[in-house]
Amino acid sequence: AVAAFLQNGGYDRHLRHLRRAYQDQTARMLQAITDYFPSETCVTRPEGGHVLWLELPPGFDALRLYYDALAQQIAIAPGVMFSASGQCYHTCFRLNTALMWSDTIEQALRALGHLAKKQLAELLLREAS
Repeated sequence: AVAAFLQNGGYDRHLRHLRRAYQDQTARMLQAITDYFPSETCVTRPEGGHVLWLELPPGFDALRLYYDALAQQIAIAPGVMFSASGQCYHTCFRLNTALMWSDTIEQALRALGHLAKKQLAELLLREAS
């Protein structure tokens, strides 16, 4: 059965379908980031994997965002956890784009964007005073 699946192009079709699905999910996530996150958000899309890296301005605390998001049952990966010294990437976090797009994902991104905007507004207020 596996040999027939491979010989008849089933595996190649499956891979093409997955690639399209992941491209669609990533495009939707990028649009949601544009729609819901602060305009200062910088998005990096690595060549490998199914993730997006988001970076906010200096002073932003991605670890605080992680805990605020976790309180709303939203999972992100704060950049500091990818730093060997624990001293880098404090303004960055990673989002998984491999999850199947749904209203729940969009609502989570909307809430995450709101949390990021709130924290950034607080930061700007502190800097202004």
